[in-house]
Amino acid sequence: MIAEMRPVMAEVQGTVPKPEAGIVFSYDQEYGIQIQPHHPDLSYTEQVLIYHMAFYKKNIPVDIISEQTDFSKYKLLIAPIQYILSPTLADKYEKYVKSGGNLVLTMRSGVKDESNLCVTKLPLPGLLGKVLGLEIPEYDCLRDTSVQVSWKGEKYTAEKWSDIITLTGAEMLAQFSSEFYSGYPAITKNQYGNGRAFYVGTEPTEDLIDRLIKELADELTIASLGKTPDGVEITARGGYVFVINHTEQIQKISVPASWEPIVFHNADTIAPYAYHVYKDKAYFIL
Repeated sequence: MIAEMRPVMAEVQGTVPKPEAGIVFSYDQEYGIQIQPHHPDLSYTEQVLIYHMAFYKKNIPVDIISEQTDFSKYKLLIAPIQYILSPTLADKYEKYVKSGGNLVLTMRSGVKDESNLCVTKLPLPGLLGKVLGLEIPEYDCLRDTSVQVSWKGEKYTAEKWSDIITLTGAEMLAQFSSEFYSGYPAITKNQYGNGRAFYVGTEPTEDLIDRLIKELADELTIASLGKTPDGVEITARGGYVFVINHTEQIQKISVPASWEPIVFHNADTIAPYAYHVYKDKAYFIL
């Protein structure tokens, strides 16, 4: 492998991809949820991972970024469970959306301040209520049960949590469709300044998150590197495109005409645990 990849390695050294989407990760949020999870199975890290997986399965490049990162580089920003929210961070999110960004926030956002003290002077989601165009006067921890969600006639399942959302300007994209929560918003969208803020008031299962990310990527023209079978990954660096088969089966792949083969063995298939390398200067050149 090293012999095959030596010429490629020389060219990609120091290059980085330039994704149009980012996911905010914070150890403060992780520690805050560990101290007071509100549901025995609620995990901040798992929330980050399930959103990341939706991008990964679609071969859409996405950065994992910190709260200190320049948000303006991204068309789309996912910030799961912003449980601990300082005025500085809230202001940064507000400015990002107001200037044209698209922000996705989720359940348990704005609950505590930077000292891990509950915010009591504002309804949830605290300092982000104006940006999201909603209030959460009630919520429910879903123990040993799930809840149905309806999105334009399609049925999905959510679990662990249900925010009882009151809209103060936002519009409803999806709604709860079972139990006490039936008819209440589950996913919302709010126009704020030149951008939009989305809110997910539950923990969506895989198919619902896939739907959300697909709709956002399509609407914002965030391109996928290509469609592949499950277990086959596409990633890019410095004009090179890498196709990696993580499965033990031969997989069929579709190679665009613009991809010049550099390291490969078959044009339309990839062997188990094998990789192909192509060159396409359209992708993320540093």
